[in-house]
Amino acid sequence: MTHAANTTDVLMVDPRYYNIEYAINPFMTDANGNLNQVNQLNALNQWKNLKLIFEQIGVNVYVLQGEPSFPDMVFCANQAFPFLNYVTQEKSVLLSNMRADQRKGEVSFFKEWFQKNNYQIYTLEDKKYSFEANGDLIPVPGTNKYWGGVGPRTDEQVYQEIQIRFHLDIETLHLVHSHFYHLDTCFFVVNQDICAYVKQAFPQEDVEKIRKHFVSPIEIPIDEAIKFFAGNAFSPDGKNVVMQPGALVTKRRLENLGLRVHEADTSEYMKSGGSVFCMKLALP
Repeated sequence: MTHAANTTDVLMVDPRYYNIEYAINPFMTDANGNLNQVNQLNALNQWKNLKLIFEQIGVNVYVLQGEPSFPDMVFCANQAFPFLNYVTQEKSVLLSNMRADQRKGEVSFFKEWFQKNNYQIYTLEDKKYSFEANGDLIPVPGTNKYWGGVGPRTDEQVYQEIQIRFHLDIETLHLVHSHFYHLDTCFFVVNQDICAYVKQAFPQEDVEKIRKHFVSPIEIPIDEAIKFFAGNAFSPDGKNVVMQPGALVTKRRLENLGLRVHEADTSEYMKSGGSVFCMKLALP
């Protein structure tokens, strides 16, 4: 199986029910330990603007309606992993086994959407392990290569099953910093040659893996990753990168490689621990 070089379609979730009602990561509370407060109007406008930016750079956006019981459903990179099946050449999706009890029920709504859109549905055979989909399993476009995050949300054992069942080539990266609970918070792939990563998120041997694989690995300053979610950017085509404003060093390093950076304010969503990459799911 090879992924297309370009992502032409993504799925987003309507944010009408987005809110912060519990804390399952370090970003969801303030300095006093209280839950962050969401400005609902700002959140809606930011979501609409992000959707518009995707569309302006040639990405078709499908929208799944949110559900009132699931305020984190808007972070739709986590509930399902869509791919083209190597054996059957069918559009397929592997459903997640979410770590947090508060989010487990989100998966069924994604299952329904993928069924309606003629995807072959798969679930993990070993249900005792957690797997949070595209939040931790990130493809290298145009190849059969995937990077799999091992840490708070996804167990390493799931990748053994996925590789065998679906013939994917997965290289694991271990998350060792509390602020980076999904791989997509500290690592994103632009194309076969370029990625960006936060070195403090990984053990040194995994940093070396990244540097060895990519021709132009960009280091993201850790302060930009934590304050501006610079590691949660998204490139649909290997040329354009969509990211939260403020990460000046990361932006300059991307532009120095000839990439076009589009800034989208996701500050209301950062209060809950997500930004650009978290707010969409790339479709095969």
